Amino acid sequence: MELFMLRWILGASGVFFLLAGCKNTSSDQTAEVLVKPALNRPIVAIVPMADCSRTDLKWSVVQELTQTLQDKFSKHKWFYLSSPQKTETVVKKLTNQHDPFGADIEWVRRSFFGTEFVVFTELVDHRETLFHPQDPSSSAELKIAVRIRVIDIRGSHPKIVLQEVIEQIQDIPPQFTKQNFSQAAWGTELYAISPLGLANAQLTQEIVSRVEDYILFPGGR
Repeated sequence: MELFMLRWILGASGVFFLLAGCKNTSSDQTAEVLVKPALNRPIVAIVPMADCSRTDLKWSVVQELTQTLQDKFSKHKWFYLSSPQKTETVVKKLTNQHDPFGADIEWVRRSFFGTEFVVFTELVDHRETLFHPQDPSSSAELKIAVRIRVIDIRGSHPKIVLQEVIEQIQDIPPQFTKQNFSQAAWGTELYAISPLGLANAQLTQEIVSRVEDYILFPGGR
């Protein structure tokens, strides 16, 4: 449990290192409720993704996935994204007692005041494996798994509306495996069209779609 919280909090710090400084929390909470759009879009907080994978990439995959999710939700016409700076402030105050995937979730409602839904994610797996390890011309399999939990905090008690593990498996042609291809890094021009970039983009879109299903269409489509 303590190891999970450490990974989560460290991941949160990494994700927001590049963002602007935090504002006064109580002021932000009040202002955010007041400026909620007239369309009554659900206010959603995207908590920085925790990491328990053993990926060997040169950048933080959870930082990449978190920022991509925040970007998608900020542009979503049916959701209102809670301020990432505010979310960072909340996460920094959490301790080992606050397990987003545990049985006790009462703290979520108190901690994320001013939002309506809180999305927690954890990167469980992110690795590429050759089908035939002894053959350098072998194709590979990229396996990604993310645990997700969405909590509705609109009522007097928080309620879990979605909890599942989203898995994605993609075949990598021999010419694009780690043994034969110099992977373009996240943030570079070619990353978006690389097999890894496409796989991570597909994963984040699947997460957004699942959240849509259980917030906009309670119980799923």
